[in-house]
Amino acid sequence: MIRLLPALLVLGVLTGAQARDVAETQVQVLEALARQDWAEAQSLWQPLADAREPEAEYQLGLLLATAPAPYRNRAGARDFLTRAADHGHREASYRLGLLLAGNDPAEEAEALSRFKAAAAGGHGLAASEVARREGKSPSFRFALPDPNAPRPPDNWAPQVVTRAPDPVPGRPDAVVRTFPMPAPKPPAPAVTVDHTALTDPTPPGRKPPPPPIPETPVVAAKPPPRPPEPPPVAPPPAPSAVKPAPVGDSRIRVAALRDASSLKPFERDFFRKTADWRDGLSLTHDTGADGWTRVYLGKLLPAPEAQSLCRALKERQVDCVVVR
Repeated sequence: MIRLLPALLVLGVLTGAQARDVAETQVQVLEALARQDWAEAQSLWQPLADAREPEAEYQLGLLLATAPAPYRNRAGARDFLTRAADHGHREASYRLGLLLAGNDPAEEAEALSRFKAAAAGGHGLAASEVARREGKSPSFRFALPDPNAPRPPDNWAPQVVTRAPDPVPGRPDAVVRTFPMPAPKPPAPAVTVDHTALTDPTPPGRKPPPPPIPETPVVAAKPPPRPPEPPPVAPPPAPSAVKPAPVGDSRIRVAALRDASSLKPFERDFFRKTADWRDGLSLTHDTGADGWTRVYLGKLLPAPEAQSLCRALKERQVDCVVVR
């Protein structure tokens, strides 16, 4: 059941009373799913979905598609996901494409159309599905030379002769291409050395070297006088106390666990999905008086930054909700 929670926690961009209704319903749905009460979870989303709330339509359709066998309803999931996608919910378009893909040609064509709609809204996974189905994924082929093929030297040149040394039977005029042997290089000239010139210190026609110049004693120079020391500089005034940057008042909750033993598996799954996150993330948790263990990101953020980070987590299939 924990494996299904990330897909059920994705929240759209809402404002005002709609956001509050969806957020409160989401918390109640999480508590129902922790008890494995799928019927109550579906009934919680039903009023908002009937009121044509796109996020509620998407959540109810996703719940109907991923619930266990007694509560799974493919036709209902398709209906609510279609309604949410028609209302501009790009995640619903992507999920609807996954639901229809791989079936009959008509549903496959509709799946491609839904993937294209989600990709036009900036959905990366939907764009990958469109490229794979349209054959736009790059492919490479490499042609390697035959290592056993004969290779003539660089200074060889092909020569055409009109008659083969061994004529081919039935083809006396066969043309054979041969490679002549390269011409041998001439030997290097011998070098002779006159050893007598090395023993004669003054060869004929050359003046003897001049006598060596006597060395002049070197007198050590006096070191230059030391420059006067600069006057002491007064220390700079102590910097005024810098006010710390304001801290946000919003937290991002990523799970609500009924059993504390599910905390470690959830943390492993979370860090696996965010292993390449550029800034790194940390988790913290607390257990309330009701026995529920709630897992949060490890720092407070301003509300706009928390909403932006939550949307980025949803792109990685990590469910979250912004609370205060």
